[in-house]
Amino acid sequence: MVNSDGTVTVPANTPSGNYSVSYTICEVNNPLNCSTISSTVVVSAPAIVAVTETTPSVNGLPGGTTTALTGNDTLNGSPVVVGTAAGNVQITSSTVPVGSGLVVNSDGTVTVPANTPSGNYAVSYTICEVNNPLNCSTISSTVVVSAPAIVAVTDTTPSVNGLPGGTTTALTGNDTLNGSPVVVGTAAGNVQITSSTVPVGSGLVVNADGTVTVPANTPSGNYAVSYTICEVNNPLNCSTISSTVVVSAPAIVAVTDTTPSVNGLPGGTTTALTGNDTLNGSPVE
Repeated sequence: MVNSDGTVTVPANTPSGNYSVSYTICEVNNPLNCSTISSTVVVSAPAIVAVTETTPSVNGLPGGTTTALTGNDTLNGSPVVVGTAAGNVQITSSTVPVGSGLVVNSDGTVTVPANTPSGNYAVSYTICEVNNPLNCSTISSTVVVSAPAIVAVTDTTPSVNGLPGGTTTALTGNDTLNGSPVVVGTAAGNVQITSSTVPVGSGLVVNADGTVTVPANTPSGNYAVSYTICEVNNPLNCSTISSTVVVSAPAIVAVTDTTPSVNGLPGGTTTALTGNDTLNGSPVE
């Protein structure tokens, strides 16, 4: 609008550009004494500034959504509003690390998929003004993905009879990943036993599933067994603990016996008094 004083009012949200404005001036004393001209009104685009940001961490096991990367960005010195209306900005392009699965959403947040390894992910994006689609700013920000808490908990197994031997329950039965019971395996979201230590000479073996094999003829006692569990997604996210494997002695029972008679004149040898005795329910040898 050309005002009566010769100024031109530029309304809010006017796209930048050079606008041709023609006007006519006439002498008050001689109203037909006039002159017409076309002038140029220059409208500039506001400053748009995308500012680098580091997000609060997102737990990579369940995944989640970050805060908006645009939180610090400004348009004309004021915080941007992401949207489609005049005066807003839009995210027109973005780049995430190859294979990360990260997605930059239209509102400036970033979706982190479940089972994302921990780390700092460089994410670049471009914001452009709705009024002036070529008025843009590009920046790289950092999306922080954290590893879940992994906790190996000490355990004492139910006893295993040392005479025949056997296999314990899993030592990992009380262990947790992100507060939930661990699943031992090789898939994303699982844990693996990466190392273990058993008493020297015991013959005990810690299996991949967290159980312990007790060989036959193992002496009774409490055996300290240490092991380490590590997250499949984050192989350096580990926890080590020492648990107790209980090996019990078999039941041994001596049973009273009355031997067949032996002629005392020549003397002789009785049958074995141990004939009825048992070890672990079987005749003793």
